[in-house]
Amino acid sequence: MVSGKLLELSDYCLDLNGKSLLKGLSFNIDQSEVVALVGPNGSGKSTLLRAITGILSGSGRLFLDNRSLDSYRPREVAQKVAYVPQEFKGNFPISVMEFMRTSLYPIAVECRGREEQVIEQALMVTDVCNLANRSLLSLSGGERQRVLLASALSTNPRLMLLDEPTTFLDPKHKREFYCYLRKLAEESSIAFIIVSHDLNEVASFCGRFLALSKGSIFFDGKPSDFMQQKVLRDLFQTDFALREEEHQPSYILPG
Repeated sequence: MVSGKLLELSDYCLDLNGKSLLKGLSFNIDQSEVVALVGPNGSGKSTLLRAITGILSGSGRLFLDNRSLDSYRPREVAQKVAYVPQEFKGNFPISVMEFMRTSLYPIAVECRGREEQVIEQALMVTDVCNLANRSLLSLSGGERQRVLLASALSTNPRLMLLDEPTTFLDPKHKREFYCYLRKLAEESSIAFIIVSHDLNEVASFCGRFLALSKGSIFFDGKPSDFMQQKVLRDLFQTDFALREEEHQPSYILPG
């Protein structure tokens, strides 16, 4: 895996409609790093994702690949940053293959003549080649999330943003989804920022927790340091109970 600074924020602030949403954020994300972005509702998680994709613009330093995000054209940002939403809301009666072709827009010039190869590789990595000719409308929740992941991977991004990607998945498909992500993180230089409310789930997968509270950084560090009763109580303003499991990290459950 490759190491090196990929995303850099320094004293980054964002105001919208007269309200301060992000306040003086300073942190870096390295290549191949897998970061859990957590915090109470309204803490600024979704706002931060939109800032990183260039949808919202604030003040301070926000650099992607050692270049100010403001200097990128939208298509250039889409080549480097891929976003996987919480749920695919498109009700389109098209096949998975047709949907994948539309996902190649950011790299249309670069992959001209290789479109089918690029798509097949992304479908293979996420183990959904068998779904290529299926209609999007016929897919289960787990299948849709894997197709969304394949769509994001098809542009060969440097950074992937996942907004509660397993919210609508059952336990089996959650495990499978995170297995795919773990494999990608281990075998590529892609960095991941994963928004989740399931702390136990991401603690066993992510190497770092970045917690927001009221638009500011509340915690930035190792999962083992974050998964402590006092830290979680102060962040979420509720009590948690500790459960120890053999050969597993400590898990914190609402108590």
